[in-house]
Amino acid sequence: MHVQEEALTHLRAALETAAGRRMSVPRDFERLSELVFEKVHQKVSSTTLKRLWGYLKEGSVPRESTLDILAQFVGNADWQDFVNTHAAEQVDVPSSDTPIAEQVEDEKVQMSKRTTNRRWLWAVVLPVAVLSLILVYILTRPTRSDDMLVLTKGQMFQSPVDYLSLFGITPTETYWDAPLPHQQGVVVWSPQYHHPHWHNEGNADSLCPTITEYWTPTAAEADTISDVLIFQKNQNLYFTVMRTNELRITFMRGLNSDSTFTFLGIYRVDTFKSDSTHVVWQRIADRLDLAHLDFLQQLRN
Repeated sequence: MHVQEEALTHLRAALETAAGRRMSVPRDFERLSELVFEKVHQKVSSTTLKRLWGYLKEGSVPRESTLDILAQFVGNADWQDFVNTHAAEQVDVPSSDTPIAEQVEDEKVQMSKRTTNRRWLWAVVLPVAVLSLILVYILTRPTRSDDMLVLTKGQMFQSPVDYLSLFGITPTETYWDAPLPHQQGVVVWSPQYHHPHWHNEGNADSLCPTITEYWTPTAAEADTISDVLIFQKNQNLYFTVMRTNELRITFMRGLNSDSTFTFLGIYRVDTFKSDSTHVVWQRIADRLDLAHLDFLQQLRN
């Protein structure tokens, strides 16, 4: 190999060693240009560097003044000093005598192969990883017994605490009409079967397919409460229910015993059977999946 060509080969290797990277893509040459300027405060364009590596088809040997700058960057006084001393330096030079332009082209081919291999790897590994995560979640997620995950008609509870907590509701003195969190127009309703004022009548043998709600005074109150007041209370109930279009998750007290609460299902108002004297609630679902409460909005009138 000619001395000049051999020196240029050593220079390219020394520059890559100093830059800490192989000159393979345009950004590598831009970064080397920046590093040269930062160290010796002399400008060598990335285009000139590409020509030196044969990255551009119109490759050529840079002017000696440019070679002086590059030699200074790798620690020599000038280009001639580098030529005189490069044989004694142990630099990582390519072992092949392949022309630089061919080496660069080969590097591009190798990079393309690596890119293709990476894409193929991601196409296979990523779906497998996702499926693995899903499987791990299914196998390790906390499990709940069926009677806690899905409520079915006829399930019995000893107190409001036992079922209100399933909905994230803290029981209060007004537990019989508790709004369901984050679900507008849905309440957890705990009426008393045959209530002395609101009645809540239904067929107990079939777990109340309908519940009729209306207000009357007790026998002790009958002489002190006028018919007008009774009518107003039932009229207010009717118009309130029609306006709010409530959906009621119903647990009835006293259907089996005075102390237990029985889950009857999900009810909405029957607009054809209800009027200003009474409201009829009709069961539209006898199961409730606690994991899919958002579905309730689709059941409203």
